[in-house]
Amino acid sequence: MDSGSTGADPGEKTLKKCIDDYLSTRQSETSSQNMSHVLESWREWLARRDADCFDAIDAKCCREYAFHLAERADAGEFAGSTAHTYYAFVRAFLSFAVRDEQIDTNPAMTNRAVEPLPEDEGSGDQQFWTAGKRDALLRYADQQVNSALEQPVAPSPIIGSRMRDRAIVTLLALSGVRGAEVFAAPRDDRRNGLTWADVDLEGQSLQVLGKSRDIENAPLPTRAARALERYRDVVEPPTEAWPVFPSRHAASLHKAFREGSDFSESKTERLLANNNVDELLREHEIAPPSLSTNGARSVMQRICDRYDLAIDGEYLKPHGARRGLGHELYSKGRAEDAQSALRHKSIETTHSAYSDIQAGETAGRIDDVVGE
Repeated sequence: MDSGSTGADPGEKTLKKCIDDYLSTRQSETSSQNMSHVLESWREWLARRDADCFDAIDAKCCREYAFHLAERADAGEFAGSTAHTYYAFVRAFLSFAVRDEQIDTNPAMTNRAVEPLPEDEGSGDQQFWTAGKRDALLRYADQQVNSALEQPVAPSPIIGSRMRDRAIVTLLALSGVRGAEVFAAPRDDRRNGLTWADVDLEGQSLQVLGKSRDIENAPLPTRAARALERYRDVVEPPTEAWPVFPSRHAASLHKAFREGSDFSESKTERLLANNNVDELLREHEIAPPSLSTNGARSVMQRICDRYDLAIDGEYLKPHGARRGLGHELYSKGRAEDAQSALRHKSIETTHSAYSDIQAGETAGRIDDVVGE
């Protein structure tokens, strides 16, 4: 089947033909090649959604594509600025389609469509957790757990919640994982969150779906492993398939029970009406969904607001933890450790990521030779 031909009348252009016509108008060969890759990837994404014809491309479809790009950026596949560039290529093509009289208006131009795009951060302005902020965050998380444990009768949900927060903070701060490797990306069915089966506490490693979409082993330093182990002792997951960080979204938990239950619809609804959904899921070993990347950002914002921690006026974002760890290792002359911790395929990638440190060190050596 020729993707892009769905629903087209004999006299109408297919989506593919219109893209080819648009690319032929690009004077720069490099520009045309870059756009060609992005637009073909977009067309394949549309085809998987059975939306590869002009009639199906509306503001809702463009909004879903923006979500798709945001989740790829969350997964570390590219920067937020790249997501904006890819969307801009699609928007420019759709403007051409308007001029070519294939569609009446450009659906990618609406505020609703572009809203899900990630923050467009320049490569030099990307947040990273400083060692001081990281250590303060870890210290406060420890204090919250200890204060709960010191209470004569501390409710177990409070202890579990604070241990979960500490496990999230410690894992992000020390392991170098990307947020989308441990939390669920709702529109990516392979990124459904870390489970206890993925955690090797004794071997101090995690199995995650990496940027390349291959399974990779991420390091689990002692402090992070200890936080996860104590958290596990409290939550007692009923199966290894249980998510490490389950969602607390009530509607999602009810949906999980409905979809996983073997009972009749009427009995399922009676059980939900008369019982705690968390207890039902545990009793019947129906795994709840994992905390999402958006949910993890909300957790981090809540913690930072409570402890009054910020970097340049913003809460400590999950992606900043990875950059901060790499920055600290690299700045201490441990480039190969930074490469290993961040799971870069080559040392050149690590050097490129921290070229600002290299430049500063070179400047210092120049000063040593020629004087300040």
